[in-house]
Amino acid sequence: MVRYSDSEKKDMYDVFIRCYRKVDDAVREYARLYPNRTAPARKTFYLVSRNLTEFGCVSKKRGKYRAKNTHNDVNVLAQIQLYPESSLRTIGSECGIHPSAENF
Repeated sequence: MVRYSDSEKKDMYDVFIRCYRKVDDAVREYARLYPNRTAPARKTFYLVSRNLTEFGCVSKKRGKYRAKNTHNDVNVLAQIQLYPESSLRTIGSECGIHPSAENF
């Protein structure tokens, strides 16, 4: 399995977007633009795009915590309304959000 750096994944995503999210075109364009790099598979472009969309970064988040989304926001607001005396750490734990999450 080939491991790509974050900058290579960023380049993949940029090419993917420039090719209007057409994977086959993106694979060809990436190989043309970066001939000295290992050409990624079609699935790699899809995974990089999905990770950026769901997690906000090019690398998949590890652990049991959910992706950053509006569902988390709604859960946090509901917990605050139900239990205003609860700490943010407790609310984050109840909602499955890591304590060091940027959006918490």
